[in-house]
Amino acid sequence: DATQLTQAALDFLITNVATLVNSTAFLEALKNDLVTNHNIDLADLNGMEKTQSGGCTPTFVVNSIFPMMYYPDWAGANKGCIADGKEDEYMRLNPEGYYLFDKLVDCCSRHYSWNYNECAGIDNAALGPDGEALYYPDWEGENKSCKNDGGQPEYMSNNPTAWMFETLEACCTARYSWNMNDCVGAAGATTVTGSNKWYPNWEDFVCVQDCVGDSPCGGLAESWDPLYDTVNTCCDTKLNWVTECVTKSGGTSTGATAAAATTSGKWYVDYDTDTCKQDCVGSAPCGGAAESWEVLYDTVSACCQGKLWWVESCGPYAG
Repeated sequence: DATQLTQAALDFLITNVATLVNSTAFLEALKNDLVTNHNIDLADLNGMEKTQSGGCTPTFVVNSIFPMMYYPDWAGANKGCIADGKEDEYMRLNPEGYYLFDKLVDCCSRHYSWNYNECAGIDNAALGPDGEALYYPDWEGENKSCKNDGGQPEYMSNNPTAWMFETLEACCTARYSWNMNDCVGAAGATTVTGSNKWYPNWEDFVCVQDCVGDSPCGGLAESWDPLYDTVNTCCDTKLNWVTECVTKSGGTSTGATAAAATTSGKWYVDYDTDTCKQDCVGSAPCGGAAESWEVLYDTVSACCQGKLWWVESCGPYAG
């Protein structure tokens, strides 16, 4: 019957399989099929060869019909993936893409992202596209700037995309935005520039330039600093009570600026000093030209009562 015929056919194949695989023609046909129909690289079939076993009838030995795949070396050094055909059985029984991978980089990405460069065999990953050293936040040092001295922790070198930057400014912006001026200045940068406009330095009561370098540069302006095209405008608008502000700021006095022609003579609040100032350019009570968003009052009393009613010295200070 059908069962007996099937069993007879299986017995024949089992009995004669050694003869079949001992054939050089069979070996070549098998290789050709794997390469042509199954997209196997011929170089990966080097293990398919005929060998002599104890001087007896040649025996066909296949060391690895399919390419050995990469798997996480958890039982070994546990620093990367290997492909030696010795993965545990549970790895073979699970779908590809979790334990076994065709490509080393895929295995490293999945299981050794914390040590990716070493796992994938990538050298000099902490270098930029032109071979320059990347910048990293100096959290383990003085923690006030970025460095590019190659002394970054290993975890940063292993994942430079997440931790390192091609420029000092990019590193400072990402990691020290709260301390941008010190970050850029501490590293001794000379290539990072600002707008070259002027802003008030409230510690020294002078106007400084938005740039990095020697005076009159005062470092990069913060996002909240008002910027002015000239030192005269900065001094007249924000530090008009400071004698010789322009000279002390490193500029040359040129007299009244064009801002005087656009002022109203009304009053507005100067929240830096909690006083009311007049919308004019010159000595006190002028506070410089009011910004477009300032609320203007006809009298100093209306300004003080409307915005600074709790400040006793508002009116007298304003003049």
